[in-house]
Amino acid sequence: MTAFQSLFTDHGDAFMPFPANTPTPDDLPSLSVAEIAALPIELLAILQREIDERLKRQSR
Repeated sequence: MTAFQSLFTDHGDAFMPFPANTPTPDDLPSLSVAEIAALPIELLAILQREIDERLKRQSR
């Protein structure tokens, strides 16, 4: 079962797939406001958490 789970990223639920073509925080400046608004709420929450983590690391 480990091989099956390795296909998924670790964002809280090991059984929830996380596509490789999703935008990262680095991609956000190149997206339009409409494109960002069209993203699923779950992905927006993940992006927010990643950005918060980056800001915490930078402020140390």
